[in-house]
Amino acid sequence: MRGIAALAVFFHHALFTSIDPLVWPAIYRPVIALSHFGQYGLDLFFVLSGYLITSILIASRARTDYFRRFYVNRFTRILPIYLVVLLGVLAFVPGSAAYVALSALFIANFAQLFHVASAIGPFWTLAIEEQFYLGWPFLVRSRPAERLRQIAVGILVAEPLLRLADIAIGHHNFHFTFFHLDGLALGALLACRHGTARLALPFIVGAAGYALSRYAFGVPYLDAPIEALQLTSISLMGYAVVGAVAENIGPTAWLGTPVLVFFGQISYALYLIHLYIFMAFDARFGPVTGVEPQRLAIRLIAVLIVTVILCVISRRLIELPAMSLRKRFV
Repeated sequence: MRGIAALAVFFHHALFTSIDPLVWPAIYRPVIALSHFGQYGLDLFFVLSGYLITSILIASRARTDYFRRFYVNRFTRILPIYLVVLLGVLAFVPGSAAYVALSALFIANFAQLFHVASAIGPFWTLAIEEQFYLGWPFLVRSRPAERLRQIAVGILVAEPLLRLADIAIGHHNFHFTFFHLDGLALGALLACRHGTARLALPFIVGAAGYALSRYAFGVPYLDAPIEALQLTSISLMGYAVVGAVAENIGPTAWLGTPVLVFFGQISYALYLIHLYIFMAFDARFGPVTGVEPQRLAIRLIAVLIVTVILCVISRRLIELPAMSLRKRFV
């Protein structure tokens, strides 16, 4: 599932954000439209993270080394390659020093509050996730599953209301943590379930809400509420998909194919670095301008190959050695 999410985000940036979709002939529109949906791989990441991390926390909350075990595992997984990428951005992206400093503190999603221009990159998403996990382990440790479910549902209800308030003052900036917790909350809710989760209704509600957000904008008095609900709708569909895979509902064996497992293993590094490889390619060879399908395909393949090579090197030389250090602390 992580491999699918990472590849979805990659192809979104490879196609949809790299061209002007309106100038391309109709024959290419289905592929371009499909790449547009790739941006929601990020929201699938959040649901996966909320589910996996909460499951791990619940399973280990009786341990005496509960907090040390969690944060050592988290730091050794997240920080090494993250710091290497930050240093690379600082060295090669002009004017990125302030944004890199915020990213190093995991507050890049609040760059606007500090009047710092946001450099291109995924650091705002890592900030949301890490801020959430500063407090969530304490709640999991001290609250029963029923209470955790209530908290997760409370977050889910509050998020659209907070985004609606943000829209009302004209900001439309949903990068702040308190506007973007739907996926993590739904993942946590899935981890706290008793028995088999009911998945059909959340998927139907999510799909209907997303369809409204795509086609009903501009309707008087509805556009703001629908915009506020869009992220919740997407996350509800992610909740249903992750739940179906977790409970082995339907054909799931194909998710264990070597290719998807491989991309799942390198998904974190791929997510961190692929945008910068695109930037380097465009700086060297120039961006795609106009309708150039062959050039766009060459760009996609070249960047994917280079990204995969760097991810494999990162996994062998940085990520796996860092994770092996856990035994010294846990």
